[in-house]
Amino acid sequence: MPTEEQVRESLDGVLVPGAMRSLTKMNLVREVAVSDHKVKVSLASTALNEETRGWIKGKVEETIKALPDVKEAETEFVEAKLPEVNDIKHVVAVMSGKGGVGKSLVSGLLGPGQAGPGCGYPGWRHHRTEHTPDVWHDSEADGQ
Repeated sequence: MPTEEQVRESLDGVLVPGAMRSLTKMNLVREVAVSDHKVKVSLASTALNEETRGWIKGKVEETIKALPDVKEAETEFVEAKLPEVNDIKHVVAVMSGKGGVGKSLVSGLLGPGQAGPGCGYPGWRHHRTEHTPDVWHDSEADGQ
């Protein structure tokens, strides 16, 4: 019988259509219950349309049934508020009162450098810490 951790690890391979990120990375897995050759998974339905939910449900159950000793898989969707799903702890803003000073360049260089190994350009160092921003956003918010 798989453990809850093994089930969650297997769900890391299920990518949400359109977002192309896994259910676990998007923090959509709310609960996993394993008992008597049956696995039940509760997923947050936040921002998922009916068609996407149907596809995810089929893919999750297919993935779970592929685990050893699992004979039955059940998937349910539960409502979750965005603050419950979002796991953003740090945000960095790059701003200036003047245009053309390199805000986009700075944002573009900071993001991959903080993202982790394999991100950014060869030779870049990985500087991810517990304070590394979870979101990088570059926009003209000051009206210029």
